[in-house]
Amino acid sequence: MHLFEFLGGPPIRDRLRRNILPLDIETKAIRHSINEAQVCLAELQDGPWPLAIEDCVTHMAEIEDLSNYINLYSSLLAPIRRLPVEILRIIFLDPDIHNCRYPTPDPTSRTLHPVVAKYKPNVVGAVGYHWRSVVCETATLWSHLMVYLNHGRQYSTLDVLRIALERSQNVPLHLQFHMATTTSPELWSSLDDDILEGILANPERWVDIDLPPNIELLHRLSLVQGRLQSLHTVTFRDDDSPDFVPLPPQSTVFSIAPNLRTLRLIHISTPISAMPILPLLHLTHLCINKRLYDRDFYHFVVQAQNVRDLSFRIRGGNDNFFGPSSVPVVVCNSQKITVYGHSSENFPEVKVLNGIVAPNLEALFLVYCRFWNNLILQSFVERSKFNLRELLIQSTPVRSADLVAILRLLPTVETLTLADLIPNAVTNVLAQSLTIGAEFSADEAVLPNLTAFCIDGVYLVEAGPLLAMLQSRMAPSNSTSRLRDLNIIMRNLVVPAARLEEFSPAAKMALESLRFVCIDEARRNVVMEFGAASLCVGRIRLRRPDITDVFEGEVV
Repeated sequence: MHLFEFLGGPPIRDRLRRNILPLDIETKAIRHSINEAQVCLAELQDGPWPLAIEDCVTHMAEIEDLSNYINLYSSLLAPIRRLPVEILRIIFLDPDIHNCRYPTPDPTSRTLHPVVAKYKPNVVGAVGYHWRSVVCETATLWSHLMVYLNHGRQYSTLDVLRIALERSQNVPLHLQFHMATTTSPELWSSLDDDILEGILANPERWVDIDLPPNIELLHRLSLVQGRLQSLHTVTFRDDDSPDFVPLPPQSTVFSIAPNLRTLRLIHISTPISAMPILPLLHLTHLCINKRLYDRDFYHFVVQAQNVRDLSFRIRGGNDNFFGPSSVPVVVCNSQKITVYGHSSENFPEVKVLNGIVAPNLEALFLVYCRFWNNLILQSFVERSKFNLRELLIQSTPVRSADLVAILRLLPTVETLTLADLIPNAVTNVLAQSLTIGAEFSADEAVLPNLTAFCIDGVYLVEAGPLLAMLQSRMAPSNSTSRLRDLNIIMRNLVVPAARLEEFSPAAKMALESLRFVCIDEARRNVVMEFGAASLCVGRIRLRRPDITDVFEGEVV
């Protein structure tokens, strides 16, 4: 048997290493040889083995040689080898292949902690020589740096940092600093100085920085003041600081940052009045996750008057800050407000809205607000007089009657998302109140302008009222207020086949995007699908929003 071999040029292993692809005529010969090798290998493995030891050794060597030949040449013909370098770079930059997160550093249990954080080029580059060369030439993969200070050499690898800075070339840098649970300057080592030296040499490239409000670190970063022209996002994080440490005088390292737009305060115990000076009028996104709200909180919000996206996470507070004597602050430019509660504190999260007036609000997200209060929300709506377009309520214990009462105050809402609420949040009462032209209802349907509806969870609503409501919302195509986007994921909802068949034609004619999934008690999914001619196929645009990353990970 004669198998294909490259007569000229690099041998097969070098071709695999450098990703040198065969010609079309060589590809045909290789495929034919692989087929012959597979047939011969099957004969050797299934046929009788020789009796002599020497012949057995030869027999096993032939099997191994054929197996290696098939593996090597099959790998050379793998379709992924024909992907252009440009496509490989796009794949390597996809965040889904870099989703692993490092645990909290512990010098006693780990010996090395890489510097590169968000992207994991070492993982992708370990696949092969060709991929490693592409990874090394993809500067963005080396642009997210996680730097450990005061942890010792095992966490701050200076050589890795220098390599990352070199390979990142001139792309924007994303920096995240972690420091040991101490604020003592005596623990600052020469290694920490060497690490900062390389980072401080490139302040013009900083676009995102995440750091603790540490006195010593802010002092050493003061060298870059006035050179942060590209800085877009600043995050202060107190994850490793158990106690508040005063910061007099206030740091001015970020005071001159003309392109700063996003500020995030994560797990902050430091009073806001003691935070570094920032150009607050430049901000468009503000996220505050404090352990305790103080009187400076609202004053800080007032100074950031141009913020369009305002997010809070409530950890605790004092009712005196929200009393009737307090004058609510006006946030004129805020178009979106997110209130993200906390499951371990006995604190009415929505009370933060008592101190705010938002006349231009367009989107309101209420997530994990365990202590629902209709009076506070009603007062906030009446006081602000906004035209809300999007409302999201997630993981919040609200009853159906209270939900209907709030929806009646928001006739301009176009997108409604209800996710992971208590079972009696979505009942027949809510479905009937949303039904247009219901004979049994004396009041007009709530949310007359609803065009997108997302519902996810286990609820007490029956299939009949739910489908009747949806059909009533599917007006003729020339209507500007008809339901267009639908995303229904219901558990333990029994939908009769006949009722589903009645609903399908109306949905096919009216909806632009659809996902309708029912999960029965046996955990079998019943998915509503339409034919190839339907406009709904392949156009599922309405997704359940996930805002957890605003507080836990990246800004979304």
